[in-house]
Amino acid sequence: MLLGVLVVIQIVFGGFYFYHFWEELIPDMIILIFVSFVLMIGPFLFWIFNKKKLNYKKGRKICFFNSLILYLLFATPQVIVVLRGNTNEGMYSFDPINLSKVLIVVYLIVGIVYYFINMCFFVDNKKKEEK
Repeated sequence: MLLGVLVVIQIVFGGFYFYHFWEELIPDMIILIFVSFVLMIGPFLFWIFNKKKLNYKKGRKICFFNSLILYLLFATPQVIVVLRGNTNEGMYSFDPINLSKVLIVVYLIVGIVYYFINMCFFVDNKKKEEK
């Protein structure tokens, strides 16, 4: 099931092109599996050590802090680029400040998406816990 979710994420974020589809899918899937493992590392470790899904309250906090810490880790270099400003004007064929701003937003979206993915795979359902 996790592989199916990863394929859907790849198609949504990467696009669905039939031209050289299999040649592009294999390396993209390897990268996506690695990135997904990194973004799921906190809840995954708790799941491995407990041998069962996390309860709702504890799992929600773990998934939130996992996403927040990874977002801050990935967005910090981009924030530094934005705060420094463009010191090498004319050296790039693109605007590094705008690219950094876009990456900050993309990292936020990816963090939110993986929060919900982690909740689905590693946390018990709230209704199950209330019974």
